[in-house]
Amino acid sequence: MRGSADTKPEALLRAAEIGEEEGLRFVYAGNLTGTTGRFEDTRCPSCTRTLVRRRGYRVLAHEITPGGECPGCGLEIPGIWWTDATVARGPA
Repeated sequence: MRGSADTKPEALLRAAEIGEEEGLRFVYAGNLTGTTGRFEDTRCPSCTRTLVRRRGYRVLAHEITPGGECPGCGLEIPGIWWTDATVARGPA
C-alpha cells in the first residue's frame, strides 16, 4: 500500500482487545513482529495455555494435539493441525 502511514502497535493492540471484548476467541495481531505481546501467539480461550507460539508470521512451536485439542484442558481448537513429522516431510 502506498500513501498511508504504518499501523501503530497501540492501534493493533486496541483492535485486538476490542475483538476479545466482543467475544472473538482467537485474536491474532502479529503483523508488527515483536510489538503485540500476547496477541502474537494463539492461546486456548478456556485455560489460556499458549498453543501456537509465533514470531511475526512464523510459527515457532505449537502444542495442539494431532486430534486438534488443547493439551491443557481438552478444548477442541478449530483448524487443521499436524504432527512434527508432518511438518518435517511437508504436505502430502
